[in-house]
Amino acid sequence: MQCTQQEICDFLEVDHKTLTRWCKRTYKKEYSQVYAEKKSGGKISLRRLQFRLAEKSAAMAIFLGKNILGQSDNPVLDADEEMAQRANEQIISLASLINAPLPSRELPVSNDTSNGGDG
Repeated sequence: MQCTQQEICDFLEVDHKTLTRWCKRTYKKEYSQVYAEKKSGGKISLRRLQFRLAEKSAAMAIFLGKNILGQSDNPVLDADEEMAQRANEQIISLASLINAPLPSRELPVSNDTSNGGDG
């Protein structure tokens, strides 16, 4: 449950000294050592439940991705990814230039026949 020592004592209605003695007698360790060991088991259980929930909940999958896998809504690009992104932008820009229609280049037609043509 990840409770504090005080919460455990309150729930069991014992003094913290009683809890400490019980830990020494039962586990042959200090309370803090026992707590640290048991806390890890609690985290494992919580992660197991979260992963099961992630199969049904996109929000949980996103949460786990961010907190466990280090994913982000705004990822920081490394140098190679940044260069690839710039290259892709340049390719897209060139493609739009290639696919753009050419401006009309029609030459004006002259109806002048005074320069010695048949007439």
